[in-house]
Amino acid sequence: MKKLAESDLLSLERYSRERNDFRARVIAHKRNRQVNVGPNTMWLFEDRLTVQYQVQEMLRTERIFEAEGIADELGAYNPLIPDGANWKATFLIEYPDAEERRVQLERLKGVEDRCWVQVAGLARVYAIADEDLERENEVKTSAVHFLRFELDTGMVGKLKGGAALSIGIDHPNYQHRCRRPPRTCVPRWCPTSTSQPRGWAAIPARPCPGWSFPCPTGSPHTRGWRCRPQPGSSRTARLRFRQLRRWRSTAARQSASA
Repeated sequence: MKKLAESDLLSLERYSRERNDFRARVIAHKRNRQVNVGPNTMWLFEDRLTVQYQVQEMLRTERIFEAEGIADELGAYNPLIPDGANWKATFLIEYPDAEERRVQLERLKGVEDRCWVQVAGLARVYAIADEDLERENEVKTSAVHFLRFELDTGMVGKLKGGAALSIGIDHPNYQHRCRRPPRTCVPRWCPTSTSQPRGWAAIPARPCPGWSFPCPTGSPHTRGWRCRPQPGSSRTARLRFRQLRRWRSTAARQSASA
């Protein structure tokens, strides 16, 4: 995925005018890129748009308009954009109560190194965490971490073919996982990106509300991307597809009313 350049950014004046619309678009975009793993952690899989939003907000907050300052921000945030054979994610530990959060961050020291992804039939890939700076100390971990998951060609190939995918955490004090079942679809280009690999379906094989996982290039699949049974599929597959369409309609109505 191409890194951001200064020419990709909006000027402070233009961003101020368009901020509300841009922010709404990014929030909607993020809904398809975040996964709750257990009750108290959230993974946000970054891409070019999510990183651009962070850069634009930083420039706006700090009133940075000089080329040197913009280059510094791009240098800090561009490493969060996936490189094509990996996923990069912001990992958030969420406890609403401040005192409980303090206690849990002590109990969860080292949790960022125990985050993993696993393609069906292959070994787990554990996160490379916080490459920019150390975010935990001798007492506790941080509530925010940045993770990178490197995928080999075999993993990428299986994912393109619709293989099941699991992600999870196996820290002694926090063990949770979630799974995206295998998907079957007619290979198509995703409408969100011309670089999207073929064979990656947008709709889960069974209802999994709130999770539409990003592909290895970092571009998301959005709700509503057309997914059809393979030609000559069985009656069971056709019924399954109709169930998926009903689930998609229900999810869309719930999202609109939320």
